Amino acid sequence: MCSKYAGVQQHWFVVETQKPKESDLKQLQNKLAKATPHWQTKLQKLNVQEFACSSRCMGWSRSI
Repeated sequence: MCSKYAGVQQHWFVVETQKPKESDLKQLQNKLAKATPHWQTKLQKLNVQEFACSSRCMGWSRSI
């Protein structure tokens, strides 16, 4: 990755180690596991919901 700071060309590289990567992945999996039931419930409600027109559907989708 390259950028300029105060007119000086900067060169960057990212070092990623396995332990932090595994920790980040585990945190992401935990967040996903907690969020999944919430969104499954929303999806089930949407599945049986009838809308008179597309604008009402869009209004409902913005409310979630």
